[in-house]
Amino acid sequence: MQFRLFSFALIVLNCVDYSHCQTQQSHRWRRNKRASYGAYPICKGCSVCSKDNGCMNCQPKLFLFLRRERMRQYGECLHACPSGYYGMRGTEINMCSRCRIDNCEACFSKDFCTKCKPGFYLHKGRCFEKCPEGFAPLEDSMECGEGCEVGQWSEWGTCTRRNKTCGFKWGLETRTRHIVKKPPKDTILCPTIAESRRCKMAMRHCRRVFTVTETTQHYTCTEELHHVESEYAMKNPDCDQYWSAQDHSIATFLKFTPECHSPCKELFVGRIVLTDCVNITLAVICTRDYLTEYRVHFYGERVSHSLIIPVNRGHIGIFLPVTFVLIAIAVCLLCVRYAYKNNRSNVQGTHCDMG
Repeated sequence: MQFRLFSFALIVLNCVDYSHCQTQQSHRWRRNKRASYGAYPICKGCSVCSKDNGCMNCQPKLFLFLRRERMRQYGECLHACPSGYYGMRGTEINMCSRCRIDNCEACFSKDFCTKCKPGFYLHKGRCFEKCPEGFAPLEDSMECGEGCEVGQWSEWGTCTRRNKTCGFKWGLETRTRHIVKKPPKDTILCPTIAESRRCKMAMRHCRRVFTVTETTQHYTCTEELHHVESEYAMKNPDCDQYWSAQDHSIATFLKFTPECHSPCKELFVGRIVLTDCVNITLAVICTRDYLTEYRVHFYGERVSHSLIIPVNRGHIGIFLPVTFVLIAIAVCLLCVRYAYKNNRSNVQGTHCDMG
């Protein structure tokens, strides 16, 4: 019984050892498979070759390319370097070096690309997602060709809003540039030549500029007529109007609302009717971009009512002819008197020109 158990143990140990050997052979076969590609062994074209690491040196005119697979690296000898690499020839060995340019598919040297990856444009050995300013994208060759050339940006302008440099917290400032060279084709668009950005106003509140203009006028007042009016005030009804007499307020016209006190009888835009002939002052204050005050001093001149000849405008057609007749008669009388003095003996022969 013990002998049988011993025999069984030996058989198990042999099987374990055999499976371990098979496993090692399997791993070695897989390494050899990875170290070769296609129908040719890995050492094709090599002048110096290692079974595990592949080519270590290549025959003339071939490039040594170091291929990586996970943690392992092995060499291959190729007639042309793969995508993303360029051939660099040396005195002892020709190597395939990686392109150091972003988004480059094929390059001439480490700093000059000859073909970009899909979706990128080639320009002066570099790859761009969008062509630089002054150049237009050519879709057929995926390169950047000559386009619209513009100058340098100017300095940022003054921060404004609604054509004002104050009165607001935020505004816009603008800078511009000029087109130096027009594109060869009308289909090529020029880049923007003006741009704006948000800016903060230097002064939140505007400084009020106060200007005062003073004039003097005379008006005629009688026992019944005391009308005073200002043409400037009539043209600016949105401005505040203050009427005063002897430094006392007698009327105001603010926001189209009249307010009248003695000696003011009636108040309109730029016109006042008084009950007495007094000297008054009108101040018109306008608040727009800046504060202005237009001040007029009116001096009343009394005229007797008897000196004023009332004229009925309804009978103006009759009044004018009568006046001309009276003037003509007076002229004739003067002519007759003058002729009588000069020639008393010949009064009948005297002719008076009525024209």
